[in-house]
Amino acid sequence: MVRRSRNPRPGGAALRENDRTDAQKLDDMRAALLRIETVTEGLDREEFLANTTVQEAVAFRIMALGDAAGRISKRTQNANPNVNWRRISSFRNNPAHEYYDFKPESLWEFIHDVLPNLESKLRKVKPAPQATR
Repeated sequence: MVRRSRNPRPGGAALRENDRTDAQKLDDMRAALLRIETVTEGLDREEFLANTTVQEAVAFRIMALGDAAGRISKRTQNANPNVNWRRISSFRNNPAHEYYDFKPESLWEFIHDVLPNLESKLRKVKPAPQATR
């Protein structure tokens, strides 16, 4: 169940990030990886580097992946030490903050060097039980 904040911003109700569970955030991360795989399927390096639309889609999903990783609770992070949460969270920094110095080659390296191992690790992650009040 998603609760709405008591004081929504003008223009509509706002969802509070704290209302999303670690399980939902992990699903977001897995969905981002799947979307990256889908949009890059069948592309070789040259095709990828020539296709700015695909590059931008990958960059967006990497930002979503990193954002979700940074919002995973410390309980779940500590229960899954085999995942480098800080590194995943930092993936978003280049496309989000250094857009002026954007290097498509770094996205290609992410797709081939990081994504397969990360996907395997995330499949095994289970959210830690929520703290009781």
